[in-house]
Amino acid sequence: MQFTRWMEQQSLIVKVILALPFLDIIWGIYRLVKAINSKSNEALIIALLLLLLSIPIWWLVDLIALIMTGKVLFVKE
Repeated sequence: MQFTRWMEQQSLIVKVILALPFLDIIWGIYRLVKAINSKSNEALIIALLLLLLSIPIWWLVDLIALIMTGKVLFVKE
């Protein structure tokens, strides 16, 4: 819970830097922790798939979402 709160409190610049290739794993961990905290099976499955498959273009999706909304995509809010 503290990890997700810390990530959400960071400035947009820090969030964007963490969305760059090879650092985007941090957002994968964030999604996983948030899914565990939300107790949503569908969010957990998606977070695990995104983390384990490491879809090469996913960092770009996170980057665009951060710039447009200030947060990464997550299944359940």
